[in-house]
Amino acid sequence: MFDNLVAILFTVILLLIIAIGVIVVSVNLYYTKDTRITFQNRITILKRGVVAEGTIVAVETAWPSFFHEYPIVRFKTPQGRQVTLRCQEYTKGPGFRKGQKVEVRFLPAAPEAFIVVTGLDFLL
Repeated sequence: MFDNLVAILFTVILLLIIAIGVIVVSVNLYYTKDTRITFQNRITILKRGVVAEGTIVAVETAWPSFFHEYPIVRFKTPQGRQVTLRCQEYTKGPGFRKGQKVEVRFLPAAPEAFIVVTGLDFLL
């Protein structure tokens, strides 16, 4: 009788853990699916984008992935327009800090399509 109760309790706890994991993954995928720049878009921006110096003005974390940090960058277009935008790509962990200078590349017709150039971009 006692062994049967322990087995049922173990099964219920295991199913709860699996259900919570599925919910967390589903919410994460739902909230991040439209915010990422694809690899192909990144290559296009690297090849055709205008280079500008940007400054990290803040860093946001996205729920439920508190380890994903989205830098908010301020930079000027060649026309002198200053823009402050949230990067569509995230870093994992402490990658950027407020006040940090970064290289930004963006499409001239759409400055909101920008990337922060990283050290590995020279490989592309």
